[in-house]
Amino acid sequence: MVKQTTLKLLTKTAQRDRSTDVRKKAVFSIYRMKTEKADEALIDLAYHANKRQVREKAIFWLGQKESPKAAKILENIATNDADEEIKQKAIFGLSQLKDDQSTNILIKLAKKHPNKESRKKAIFWLGQKASKKAAETLEDVAANENDIEIQKKAIFALTQLDDDKGIPILIKLAKTHPNSEVRKKAIFWLGQSENPRAIETLVEIVRKQ
Repeated sequence: MVKQTTLKLLTKTAQRDRSTDVRKKAVFSIYRMKTEKADEALIDLAYHANKRQVREKAIFWLGQKESPKAAKILENIATNDADEEIKQKAIFGLSQLKDDQSTNILIKLAKKHPNKESRKKAIFWLGQKASKKAAETLEDVAANENDIEIQKKAIFALTQLDDDKGIPILIKLAKTHPNSEVRKKAIFWLGQSENPRAIETLVEIVRKQ
């Protein structure tokens, strides 16, 4: 009963307090309660809070929840919300989850999100995911996407993969991509790497010119 009363008070504070900082602290307190009712309140704030900063904070804390439900809520917001900035906050939230489900959702958003800026965000955050699926998706986007700007974002994301996992893909793109702008971008990022394979490839490309 005490917890329910506390939750009601915190939810009211998150929705109505005159101070945005106080509202955001109330959202954090709801996150820390770690009960089913508190999770429902957090989800409701992520969807319906009447102040963007409060929605953003609720979305952020959803990204710290290791649960399939959180991933689905964030996917729904990232896909369907009317506010593009909120969509991108949800994409970041997905990047913070550590499960395969969140990676698969990011892959889907990177390939198919109707908004270009949201696609860029999904591609960027895929570069922070240490998974084979993420690398394969970034390679596919860099190689086959019709939008040059999106291809370049995928190339940058490849440079962010742990343990130089993106280097072999960048080498292939630098050598074989049909678009010269994309090849140049791959070559540029290879030049920022101290990986011996990257340096060897750059020398080879220069000698052929």
